[in-house]
Amino acid sequence: TKSFDFPREYDPVYKKYYCGLLYDSEVIQCEFPFERLNGLPLIYCSFGTLQNGLSKRFRAVINACKDMNVQLVISLGGNEEIALNMEIPENVIIVKFAPQHKLLEIADLFISHCGLGGVMQSLSRGTPILAMPIATDQPGVAARIHWSGVGRIVRIFTSAHIKKLIHEILNGSKYQKAAKKISEEIAEAGGVSFAVDVIEEKLGQTLIA
Repeated sequence: TKSFDFPREYDPVYKKYYCGLLYDSEVIQCEFPFERLNGLPLIYCSFGTLQNGLSKRFRAVINACKDMNVQLVISLGGNEEIALNMEIPENVIIVKFAPQHKLLEIADLFISHCGLGGVMQSLSRGTPILAMPIATDQPGVAARIHWSGVGRIVRIFTSAHIKKLIHEILNGSKYQKAAKKISEEIAEAGGVSFAVDVIEEKLGQTLIA
């Protein structure tokens, strides 16, 4: 959406279209022990499925949350080889895969590696983000999270610092307000239908030319 992007000068040749969320939550099915959720503020953490072997980051997040009055859900993204080598606190749920779209509907915070798909899913539901970019386009997405005011970027990977940022976001209404604003823009953007209309229009212009 426009609010999630950096300010840009108008380009009459290369027009930019903001389509919102380009995915259908109904096609994603995944089992999850929803009965274990206890009503505390929910933090959902995922580092994706490709670059998710960062056990130190997972441990830092767990240690940050273990003494907080929250519940933490961690998705390992299918990576069963991650060795956390620690006792898992009672307020932490760790699963191989998680129904991300459903958890983000009820989460109070998303801790993310900043893959654009997951970030847009989170923002479509008005959920603030704690950014932990790893590679590729993720630092750029994290910069937009900071720019748009929907979250913070972790630059010091200690449990104490992560805990501080989590507390700041959960108790800072400005992050929720910024995320809600973008969720409203996403809802109005048109998503897949609008993107298809634009593509068909441009293809038609090309064929006519």
